[in-house]
Amino acid sequence: MDVQKLREDFPALSVNRGGGPPIYFDSACVTLRPRQVIDKVIEYYEQYPGCHGRTTHYFGRRTTEEYVTARKKVQRYIGARKPEEVVFTKNTTEGINIVARGVSFRPGEEILSSEMEHTSNLTPWQIVSAEKGVKRRFFPYRKDLTFDIQACEDALNEKVRVVNVHHVSNVTGVEHPIREICKMAHDYGALVVVDGAQATGHKKVNVRRLGADFYSFSGHKMLGPSGTGVLYGRKELLDELPQLISGGETVRDTTLTTHNLAPVPDKFEAGLQDYAGIIGLGAAVDYMRGLDLDALERHERQINGNITEWLLAHRVARIIGPQEARRRPAILNMILDGHDPFDIAKVLDEASGIMLRAGKHCLHSWYNKTGTSDSMRASFHCYNTLHEADVFIDALGKFIGA
Repeated sequence: MDVQKLREDFPALSVNRGGGPPIYFDSACVTLRPRQVIDKVIEYYEQYPGCHGRTTHYFGRRTTEEYVTARKKVQRYIGARKPEEVVFTKNTTEGINIVARGVSFRPGEEILSSEMEHTSNLTPWQIVSAEKGVKRRFFPYRKDLTFDIQACEDALNEKVRVVNVHHVSNVTGVEHPIREICKMAHDYGALVVVDGAQATGHKKVNVRRLGADFYSFSGHKMLGPSGTGVLYGRKELLDELPQLISGGETVRDTTLTTHNLAPVPDKFEAGLQDYAGIIGLGAAVDYMRGLDLDALERHERQINGNITEWLLAHRVARIIGPQEARRRPAILNMILDGHDPFDIAKVLDEASGIMLRAGKHCLHSWYNKTGTSDSMRASFHCYNTLHEADVFIDALGKFIGA
């Protein structure tokens, strides 16, 4: 993977605030976008700013063609059986909410979750639990915050209707064994809802091989436009799932008192969509498919490993999750005792152009439960370099006196 060549595709890396190009270590929040994606978004607005599926003029026909093509690109990228299993959403959060608010529960059924779910895969199920009287249970992790498959299996029983888990943690960077989880859950007749936000932009994902019933992810975490996302669901399950939002494009016909729903995926895509964004998402998929994802993971692991090695050698930080960078290639989340992570992040940004994220990373529930203080997270992608890792080490060392 020619990183220097790839970096030429990302206009944001040419921004100069006086000290050279930025060092962007916040890709777990939102990735940078390559010129190919930006150009595709602009292309829509400049060349065919029409409406999908509602008009027969040129702009409308071209928009529909590009929109349908984007859906097929996503289908192939995630290994879905057919395009109808790809529902366009605003983000991962909307996809999970569609499922959470739509799944039917019988008395006595339960929801089983991990103890480290992102707020977007936590609060929707809290609301469902309160509104429908569904019991929620949680399975714990090992001490190093890696997945404990035995604990998960022990927590499963015939009462579990839904298992909701993330594919890759946004706090530790550790991957869950989704295929094994799905097999165990299906043995008990449970559905598996996967938050794939941190996975699809870094690794090969095949939803059929994983066995996921529903899988939701965001465009902005895989080099695509903000405000775009995907909910994958097995066709027969999407057919049964009720709408979260109703309106234009979701119905075939109406009277003053009745309406006939459109088939999936249209029944979930209410109103005028972000056509430019979705077409741009198709371009992001093209870009991701052009990357060697195995090489990408090796590259991220090397950057992470160099910083991790320095942190451990100088004993200046506690790493959240396993110590080995190979087990969390794209994310390094740390606590530097005696230093406020917001102060560190601010100084690194203003003095060295290094952009990271400080806080509880939308996992307040786990930070609060364990009494863990706010942390500072560095996260990586294809455009980061080993030189940037060296600059970060030098800047952090000067700040903390290491």
